[in-house]
Amino acid sequence: MAKQQRHSPPFHGPSLKGGLFFGLPLGEAGSRRETDGRLKRVFSTVSFYNIQVKQNKLTPLAQTLRREATREEQRLWYDFLSNYPARFRRQVVIGKCIIDFYCSSAKLAVELDGGQHYEESALIRDNERTQWLKKNGILVLRFLNSDVRNNLSDVCATIDTVVKERLEV
Repeated sequence: MAKQQRHSPPFHGPSLKGGLFFGLPLGEAGSRRETDGRLKRVFSTVSFYNIQVKQNKLTPLAQTLRREATREEQRLWYDFLSNYPARFRRQVVIGKCIIDFYCSSAKLAVELDGGQHYEESALIRDNERTQWLKKNGILVLRFLNSDVRNNLSDVCATIDTVVKERLEV
């Protein structure tokens, strides 16, 4: 009897043509600058429906962070950002950073800081990340977890104002 071969279903996902990777423009997620200023994509290869797909090395960690979001991240996401007119994404890899919430159209990163961000080493690391993002044209808004718990409407109003200002320019 002849052995039947298994066939994978055809891949109908986003196009990898035209410099796009899963809908992200070149220079967004998973890239770093070369010494001459050019962007270089940083990927590992994974198999998806028996098709070799490149994946950033931080992507699995970002996926875990999405699944294990803090209460404050969940509250901000489900109560405001998930339905916001300008699209926000959660736990986005940009260069060597994982951003809590990112709006690519406004080039805005929203970071929620818990207690671990008060340590000296964390403050230095956060400042370095903020400077790198700023150098790449991304504005970073930082809020404390307590702000989201106690003043969600103020946090949402601030994000709304900044997004509208950045989209007008």
